[in-house]
Amino acid sequence: MRDRVGAARDAGRTNAAGHARPRPLRVRTGFWLLALINLFVGSMVGLERTALPLVAQQDFALRSGAAVGGFVVAFAAAKAVMNLLAGATADRLGRKRVLVLGWLVSLPVAPLLAWAPSWDVVIAANVLLGAGQALTWSMTANMMVDLMPSSRRGFAAGMNEFAGYLGVAATAFLTGLIASQAGLRPWPFVLGVALTAIGLALSLAAPETAPTGRAPPLRWGAGVGVPSALGLATNLKDGRVGLSLPLLLEGRGFGAATRSGWWPACTRWSGPPASRCSGRCPTGSDGADRWRSGWRCKAPAWGCWRSPPRFPRR
Repeated sequence: MRDRVGAARDAGRTNAAGHARPRPLRVRTGFWLLALINLFVGSMVGLERTALPLVAQQDFALRSGAAVGGFVVAFAAAKAVMNLLAGATADRLGRKRVLVLGWLVSLPVAPLLAWAPSWDVVIAANVLLGAGQALTWSMTANMMVDLMPSSRRGFAAGMNEFAGYLGVAATAFLTGLIASQAGLRPWPFVLGVALTAIGLALSLAAPETAPTGRAPPLRWGAGVGVPSALGLATNLKDGRVGLSLPLLLEGRGFGAATRSGWWPACTRWSGPPASRCSGRCPTGSDGADRWRSGWRCKAPAWGCWRSPPRFPRR
């Protein structure tokens, strides 16, 4: 039986704001297209993971940890605020519009990082990057979940994370190679211009997945407090390691992309167990309930990963 979102998606040709939408792609094609888009979304984060801490020290002579870490604070603060607004905006304007907006916000990031005359410009670029990441990554996640039945939402979430962090790892490794041959700037960041253009082009071809009808009222979803706190702890750890590890590895002669490969390897196998558990967890119509049921059992059931994705028939 189709879930409520899938039935609403098939019932009409208008998005959540009531505007006409283009003829959607098949569910299977749309799902993997969105996964590919999120690979490019993650690549924009990987673009600066390797080189930017080194740029702070070598190009701008920043030695204070607080000064070097300013770009992480700027990125995280902008992403946090925009994440808070992205969901409600997507419910009213449609997910695809917010996804495209995120790429448009990200367009100046790579040129600013490549030719920034001061560290303040780097901070400003990271504000834009954080805002763009909030709009693009959250939308690909929601859109991939929209396209799957309720029993496969964990798979959709895991595949979204896998694709995104695969992009982080691959680009961090590639920018490290470029930096070792051509210097820290501008060539490692020029790669971001091509990544942004491809991501934007693919997003224009993505299907609109927002359910039809009136947008739900904003409210706090019961049961999301603990998962939110766990997410906070995870990202605090990620920010600390992402800042310090490139400097540590550089000092010991290793490439900074070494660490990035573990995350996509783990997220690929954690999604299907979440789907198995979420089938026994109550789900609601709003996004918070959907994510709670999909992520509640994300880690434990390692033996469930072999089950293949099941797409709803059109």
